[in-house]
Amino acid sequence: MEKFKDYPTIFITVKGIGFIFLLDTSSKYNLCTPCFADFFHEDSLTSTETEPKGRAIESPFSAFGDVFQKQEGIKDIKCKNGIKAGCSSAKIQFEHDGKTYRDLFYIDPSLCAYCKPKNKIAAILGISFLKKHKFVIDFGRLGITKKD
Repeated sequence: MEKFKDYPTIFITVKGIGFIFLLDTSSKYNLCTPCFADFFHEDSLTSTETEPKGRAIESPFSAFGDVFQKQEGIKDIKCKNGIKAGCSSAKIQFEHDGKTYRDLFYIDPSLCAYCKPKNKIAAILGISFLKKHKFVIDFGRLGITKKD
């Protein structure tokens, strides 16, 4: 997370697995990295295998179906790199500070650079999320607080 040391971020969990989301008021939409989306929705990982006795064994990744729903269609949005592109989307459910949120994220191919180990940013929460949930960015502690 070296690159974003002085940027506001929050720690979130999805079914007990922790991730870092960057808070960005310059982004209208929530954006996620392709590798974050692939972690929850990879066709090869959601298949079932069969035990020797004929019972189906579900892959552990199929357990994410209730927290990650890929949406149909493509929407042209302004990506993080400033270029308009057609992006697929997914509704992602996550927890932060004991509260559950479910929001739409666009899978932004320009965020592939954030998938590197030193960056470790899984997604960007844009201004739409902050407004919807009445959060303000606290630049003193580089996090979010509820608007009163």
